[in-house]
Amino acid sequence: MYTLILDTSSKIALIAMAKADKICECHSYVHENQLSKSFFPIIKSFLTSYPRIDKIAVGIGPGSYTGTRVGVTIARTLSFGLKIVLQSFYSPLTYLPSHLGRFSFLLPNKSGQFLVMKGIQKKNFLESEEPVLIENLEICKKIIDSDYIISDSSFGFSIPCYLPTVNPQALLPLLNKLSPSTENKKIFYHHTPPI
Repeated sequence: MYTLILDTSSKIALIAMAKADKICECHSYVHENQLSKSFFPIIKSFLTSYPRIDKIAVGIGPGSYTGTRVGVTIARTLSFGLKIVLQSFYSPLTYLPSHLGRFSFLLPNKSGQFLVMKGIQKKNFLESEEPVLIENLEICKKIIDSDYIISDSSFGFSIPCYLPTVNPQALLPLLNKLSPSTENKKIFYHHTPPI
């Protein structure tokens, strides 16, 4: 089963193709708000190289509202036109390092707060909670049970911290949970609220 993975919620655009539990091809690049020029040629190339796609998975943020809408709109259009299943995932999960255990993403917000998303990554298993917005002072209490954190910021915690790096392979256990006959209708946008 082939899955086309799309995410445009951050400054990095991601297009990947997975077959079962392995990424076949992956393109990630800084799109500089030029998605309409750069994204479509890559998708066209993927559709030519992989004529049979069984599912499309799209990142729903948190992140740029406009960027996320672009990716979701493209995914919905392809899903409708090709008559294939559409599945959503939280965008930060494409940046998980290849480490097992309980994780916390710490994403700074324009308001000075942090968006925190927690989850667990085991071999052939991935699960996450919905992202929540918290005050800076509450971070320690929120992530205390984490084995590692993923963040661009350094906090000086004793918990190992990793920089976010594109890794769509980490998503596959989550994406493979959905059977091809079940359509995920919960496609919505998560974005960072304005100041």
